[in-house]
Amino acid sequence: MRGLAGLLVLVGVIFGPVYLLTWERVSGLDGPSFELSERGQRWTLVDGTILHFAKGQAYRPLDLELDPKMNRIGFRLTFEAGTAANNAAPGADRYEVTLMQGDQSIFRHSLELHAKANDAATLDGGGLEVFFPGTYTFILEGPEAPRAPITRVRLLVREQVQAPTMAVVWVGLAGLVVGLAMLIEPYLPRSRHRA
Repeated sequence: MRGLAGLLVLVGVIFGPVYLLTWERVSGLDGPSFELSERGQRWTLVDGTILHFAKGQAYRPLDLELDPKMNRIGFRLTFEAGTAANNAAPGADRYEVTLMQGDQSIFRHSLELHAKANDAATLDGGGLEVFFPGTYTFILEGPEAPRAPITRVRLLVREQVQAPTMAVVWVGLAGLVVGLAMLIEPYLPRSRHRA
């Protein structure tokens, strides 16, 4: 009985949380990579549109050539932090990814960066499907003064990223719950009924 319970827990962990957390990271193909450069509170796009960022600063917008053949498209951002000031408050910096088609925002995704001095962190910038080929504008907006100064940001565009199959996740979680219940059941106190 314990062997079956252990097997259910193992299979449940693999097909539940592990599958859910790793599938989007391992599926798909790495596409073009870009380095985000200078930051500012105001940028002018190629078509003359002026973007203002009142709450913080944004990195120079990037023009990305995207095509429906690339669907599902994912964004992966790597932040490299420099030496932090001694009085830097602990916590997270909030960043926002925006993708624009022309002057319309078609995608937004919020990120929380827990950067440590002299370290790198890679975050999932979300994903979407595009329906028309063309040039899209990628914008990364961040705080005016990050807790740890970011010295470098790299964007990796991923192609053909597959979403996890939720039926597999639910079966895995059910197996995990049943296996754990079987493991702890012998240790639960039993009530005695008088006849």
